[in-house]
Amino acid sequence: NEAQVVNGHLVPMFYKRKLLLKPKPLPPRLLKPEDLCMSNLRGNPGWKPKKQRLGRGASSGRGRASGRGQKTSIAHRHRGFEGNQMPLYRQLPKVSRTEVAWEDWMKPVSLGDLQAAIDTGRLNPNVTITPRLLVDCKVLGTTPRWPGVRLTADGYDWFKAKLDIKLNWCDPDACTVVEANGGTVESVYQNFKHYWAEMCPHKYEP
Repeated sequence: NEAQVVNGHLVPMFYKRKLLLKPKPLPPRLLKPEDLCMSNLRGNPGWKPKKQRLGRGASSGRGRASGRGQKTSIAHRHRGFEGNQMPLYRQLPKVSRTEVAWEDWMKPVSLGDLQAAIDTGRLNPNVTITPRLLVDCKVLGTTPRWPGVRLTADGYDWFKAKLDIKLNWCDPDACTVVEANGGTVESVYQNFKHYWAEMCPHKYEP
């Protein structure tokens, strides 16, 4: 096999291409003094040592007992340990999950989103706006989970379309804006099965 000198080393031709195509490291970004702030301060390369992984075998130097020694009180300490007294997280009572409003579970769609979809040609203003239509027209990136889609009044100042909207929840302010433009709004409740039968009909076909 032929060989060639690359960067001062005698390298076989098989490895030559890999060495030549190896990407060079990017030069450090030069910042002006007036551009420095707390968000872009960085240390020199290697300023932070690599974190030691514990309990990964004897060859790592911190295996088995993870550097804690044999069975002592120090070796048995855990997160939240307070010197054998009742820790604070056990002194405080448990807190149940907070109640979430029904409409907060829904996927929000604003009036500005609808107007932007109409201006870009993704949404036809002459058909009834439903959750399934919003997914098909790519107004919503993913299929929203149950209980459905919520209409909000964000972007009302540039909303000019006349629409017939039929969603799972509509804010009162959004209803006022749509009706002022001559459209209609209807909030439709669907249970879990009926909602997914509309969004994914292929899964409920006989």
